[in-house]
Amino acid sequence: MKKFLSLILTAITLLSFTSCASGSKSSKLSPEEIFNRQATDNAQAYLTDKYGFTAKVIKCSMITEDTYKCPMNYNPGEDAEVRMDHNGEPFIVIISGLKDSLEGRDSYQDKAITDAVSEMIEKDFGSDNTTTYSVFNKIDNTITDNGLRSKSQYYDGTNLKDMLYDSGHRCIEVYDKDISDENAFRDIIDTYSKTNKYFELCIVSYKDAQKYNSHVISGAYLDKAKADSYDKLSEDVFKSNSDKISSYRRYFGDGTSEYVSFDKEPASETAETSSSERNIT
Repeated sequence: MKKFLSLILTAITLLSFTSCASGSKSSKLSPEEIFNRQATDNAQAYLTDKYGFTAKVIKCSMITEDTYKCPMNYNPGEDAEVRMDHNGEPFIVIISGLKDSLEGRDSYQDKAITDAVSEMIEKDFGSDNTTTYSVFNKIDNTITDNGLRSKSQYYDGTNLKDMLYDSGHRCIEVYDKDISDENAFRDIIDTYSKTNKYFELCIVSYKDAQKYNSHVISGAYLDKAKADSYDKLSEDVFKSNSDKISSYRRYFGDGTSEYVSFDKEPASETAETSSSERNIT
């Protein structure tokens, strides 16, 4: 019933908008066309203000309560999803279709941010790594923008850490690599430390390529993400796969971390001392 009333109110608003435009060229447009025109005009103005360019519009549609399967920080019946393309880069802008507005969110820089993280990881571990990650839909019951960024959230090449607030976890898998010296990947640790209090970074080294290809740890993280839980991944997942893993490091958003080695003669910390928590510097 609530959803039905919402749709009725939206229709009335759009019809009123059409009535106010009576006698003008806009009066010949349907309510849907008026809504889409306002949304695309807003999206272009938003892009010009944030990035200094306009883009090709691929599709524009009103966001309803059924548009997204996960929680989204938008206003159904008021906001539009505008699919766009700029120099071969597809992206979306979410912005009002009912009134003039420059307040929106977009995914245009998502590839640049993802590439920057990948380059940072490859610099320390080489291209023989597998990375999985998740983004929280909610943090402390507050809906996030699910990877989309507002006009003020602009990636300038130096503020990567600021772009990762809604990250849930990142699991970096390698094989036959010594990860006992955390200074060898300090950039990654510093970038993700204290991203949010629920975040978890895991770096795990498998014993060989065959065991690495099983991806048991990253698979466990993905299963946890599907469960939409803030709980840390159980240490039993690591212990039960000790025949495949040489060692692992975990860094948590609250500033604590741990290092565990399953090798008989660890190169650095022992399993007993490394399992204790310590601050990330």
